[in-house]
Amino acid sequence: MKRFMTGISVLLLLSALTAAEFTTLDLRPAATAALADDTPGDGRGGWIDAGSDDLSCISTGVLRVCGVDFFIPGDAASGGRSAVVLGGGTLPHLPGSAVLELPEPVSGKRLYLLHAAADKGEPGTLKLTFDDDSVAVHQIVFGQDVESWRSSASRKNAVRGWSAYNGNTQVSLFVSGFSLPRPLKKVEFVGGSAPWMIVGATVGGERLLKPLLPDRTCSFEYEPEPRLDGEKIAALPVDGIPRNIIFIIGDGMGRGAQNFASLKLYGAIGQLPMEQLPVQALVSTHSANSEVTDSAASATALASGFKTNNGMVGVSPEGEVLRSVAERAHETGRAVGLITSDGITGATPGGFVAHRRQRSDFTGIAEDIAGSGYEIFAGASPEPFLPEADGGKRGDGRNLLKEMQEGGVAVADGIDQFRAAESAKVIGFFKFGAPDDRLLAEITREAIRRLAANPKGFFLMVEEFLPDKGGHSNIPDATVCGVNSVNRVLRVALDFALEHPDTLILVTGDHETGAVSAIRNFADPENPHVVYMQVSHTGEVLPLFAVGAGAERFNGVIDNTRIPRIITEMWKLPEK
Repeated sequence: MKRFMTGISVLLLLSALTAAEFTTLDLRPAATAALADDTPGDGRGGWIDAGSDDLSCISTGVLRVCGVDFFIPGDAASGGRSAVVLGGGTLPHLPGSAVLELPEPVSGKRLYLLHAAADKGEPGTLKLTFDDDSVAVHQIVFGQDVESWRSSASRKNAVRGWSAYNGNTQVSLFVSGFSLPRPLKKVEFVGGSAPWMIVGATVGGERLLKPLLPDRTCSFEYEPEPRLDGEKIAALPVDGIPRNIIFIIGDGMGRGAQNFASLKLYGAIGQLPMEQLPVQALVSTHSANSEVTDSAASATALASGFKTNNGMVGVSPEGEVLRSVAERAHETGRAVGLITSDGITGATPGGFVAHRRQRSDFTGIAEDIAGSGYEIFAGASPEPFLPEADGGKRGDGRNLLKEMQEGGVAVADGIDQFRAAESAKVIGFFKFGAPDDRLLAEITREAIRRLAANPKGFFLMVEEFLPDKGGHSNIPDATVCGVNSVNRVLRVALDFALEHPDTLILVTGDHETGAVSAIRNFADPENPHVVYMQVSHTGEVLPLFAVGAGAERFNGVIDNTRIPRIITEMWKLPEK
């Protein structure tokens, strides 16, 4: 085992405790950035200055990736200098190069890097100096020696070995190997035209690097929703003005996820209940600052009719409040409900009630929910409403649930309490679990029953987040289960609409996730072929399905901002 070397400033060299063939290098003397970032765009942020879209989710200490050990110090142990991040000319707060001097030469067959790029372009150059002062230069080629941290693809010398969901998107790191003809004395990283992120470095022997590959088959069987009764659906109006609107959003649900679920559930493409609705459109989803939106910017567009930057909820890029159709409908006396299978303070419900510069401001979104006056909230994760002393996340000591109860809002734990609540206003917290869970549909049924008591009508948004999880993590079961859950929520909405024809139902996604594609498996029809090309969002145009009063207005190719603007026109709501 090689000897550990220590110094007053930082530890320069660590030996892997679990495998003597590796000498893990400590990047802290050369590190330029933290793994975590508190505030996006402040010019001081760690990683790529993108706020919570960072690498705070990575484990610290010795981390084994593709059979190679890397040392990840963590921000607390590094004073906020944990990784080498070079700006590539796009991040002015980061340097263009970094040098790691080793106190003594280190022998091994290869230098392994755990790294990624933030965008397409040439990340930079790797310069290796050996014990005889000879130098080897390696141009790091995007798509060969490194990949985007949002990619799920391995390359010739960039094996995807680590991946996690950071609260915004699925991110990955790649292992690359470079030959060492002599003992290594110095490593220099020189930036190129795109941000380059080096999280770990190790010297060791030859190692066959095996990529991280998720399972591409479903592990569960699903009971599909029956096909719709065509005659009954055809009898529903598509013109007129709706009294009630039920807006169903499949987070991350694009055409590929729908095709895969349809093949798995019905044996052919185009058989989902939502695909049987009479009015259909295509929806573009870009945000104000990116061709590829995140859930926060998309929810803001779907709720308010205005674009904003990724990561922002209910505010413009300049911070101006953008009021949602839910808020404006509530002011006109209509009842409002927001339901999600994700945390109730998440980005999608947040877009319909909150006004925050960061989607990760969960405690702030909880305050907006508590002060909204809406009739129904339902989802997971009560922690943002509770003080730390009660197991919550609030540092201000407030118990928002207690405050809401004092204001006449019932707090329900589970579906039975939700149904039994005597108050007209309820916030419910639920645990969504089983792969074929029907809970979201049952919550929707009870919410509609309650909201329908308002003679002026209601607005209800229901989000199923599982298609997004399926795309981010490349999990087929999550994709199928999520789309099937949307089918079930639609069935509940249609049951109500058939008795109340003045109800408009809209079904769409907020963005596509995973670049999913699927085709029939002729050898095994019950297990269609599915491919996830990415682990992040894409800019794909999404289908929208509609039925009921006013549905005919949603046709052609429209932007996502057009949806709430049509609702505003139909209901004659204030513009802002």
